[in-house]
This record gives sequence, C-alpha cells and structure tokens, in this order.
Amino acid sequence: MLARRVVTRHLARVGARTFSSAPAFDENTLLPLFPQATQEAIQHGLNTQGFCILRDFASSAIAQAMRTEAERLYAEGHMFQSNSVDAEGRSYPKPNVFASELNGNEWDLAPTILHYTRSVMLQAPAMLNKLFPGLQMSSRAYASKLAVSLGDGASYPKHCDTAGLPDKRKVTMVYYLNPNWAPGHGGELRVFAPNGTHVVEPRADTLAVFWSDLVAHDVLPCETPVEDVAARRYALTLWLVTDNPRQINDKNHHLYPLRQHHFPDAA
Repeated sequence: MLARRVVTRHLARVGARTFSSAPAFDENTLLPLFPQATQEAIQHGLNTQGFCILRDFASSAIAQAMRTEAERLYAEGHMFQSNSVDAEGRSYPKPNVFASELNGNEWDLAPTILHYTRSVMLQAPAMLNKLFPGLQMSSRAYASKLAVSLGDGASYPKHCDTAGLPDKRKVTMVYYLNPNWAPGHGGELRVFAPNGTHVVEPRADTLAVFWSDLVAHDVLPCETPVEDVAARRYALTLWLVTDNPRQINDKNHHLYPLRQHHFPDAA
C-alpha cells in the first residue's frame, strides 16, 4: 500500500514573521541542525540501509515547544481527519489520526514548528546535494504534515511515501514530539531495511531520515487510550523534493530491489 501524494509548498511561505509573544528562539538565527557528525551519519545511513535515526537532534527544549504548539493546534481545531489511499487508489480515513499541512501562516500558533521547518529547509537541501551529487534537491519546494495519533490502535499500514511521478518527494524527515513516550505506548516506526526490520521508538527530539521512494515502513498501533492526552503521538514530517525526476524510483539505485521486494507491482 502506497501513501497518497502530498502537495508541495514553497519555502517563501515560511519566511520571517512577527510574533504575538516572545518565542523561545532567535528567529534570525537558523537552528544548527546539521553539524559534520550528523551529516556523516545521514550519508552512511542512507547509503547502506536507506535510513538514519538521529537522537538529540534539535534539543529537548525545541521538541517540547513544538509539542506544546502541536497540542494547541489540535485543541483549537486546526487538525483534521487524516486519510490514506489503498492500492486501488481509493481514499479511506485512518482511525484516530488527525493532521495538518501547515501553510506558513501559523506563526501566532506555532512559531517554533515553523522556525524548525525553515531551519531544515534552508540547510538540508544543500547538505544532501553535497553528500549525494546528482540528487538535485530543491531549495524551494517541500511538503509537510503535522500529525497526531490519539491512541486506541491508531496506526499506519506499510507503505512507501512516494508511489512515483509526478510526486517528486525524495527524502523524508520525521521529527518526533513525544516527551512522555514509554514502552507499551506503541506507535513505533518500523523500517524494513536491507539488513532486517528496525523498530524506532518515537521519543521526543528523535529524527528519522529515509528515502521517500525506496524505503517501506509502517507505524505500529498506538496502545494508549484516546483520553490520555500526554501519551498522544505527535510527529512533524518534512518531505524534501528533487528537481530531477529521474531520481524517483530509479531502477539503477542499489536499494531499488528493496522497494520491489515489498511492492513488486509498483511502478
């Protein structure tokens, strides 16, 4: 089963803004998210297994501020029923999963989320183009989704984020906002890699990076009750887009057989 296409947005929409209250960061300074060690980990992980997990990525303070903003967005009705698409192209709702595709105009409600997004998008494309010559990652277009899984079995079926053209999402970056996560809560990301299946705990300040078109993954059921607000699973996903359509589902990529193993009939 393949995930639906997400419409790309343009970075110009996530520019500097004024705030109704003082933010917990300097809006004129990008978050230093990609030091050399992080770049090396991303390069090695994407090259060998198709994914990379980074703990302590931005900071616990940034993750907590983003969690608070995400909870407010949900509480005030800015998140809506999340849907997926089955193998026949039919849309269906994901029970107890709500999402918002932020458009860059939510600075009063979510300044930290948008500053994080801006910091990623002004640094990650150039980094990826340096690490992987030929990717031609866009410095302007991207896609995003802020999602909450309320519990009571909320999950995501196995899929690749990008089914094929015209969708040009190439790299997925999922940032987790769950400071109260504990074993037994569920909601783990499960990645199907060449060397086996990896289960990733969705703890706060953890970033998962993987090839959007090549790496199959799912999300295990969230086992907490819907009423347990603190245990709800929040994640912000950014999809980075390539300007080179030949990069999508490239049959010459050494990890393409991994995709075919899970989705043999995929284009």
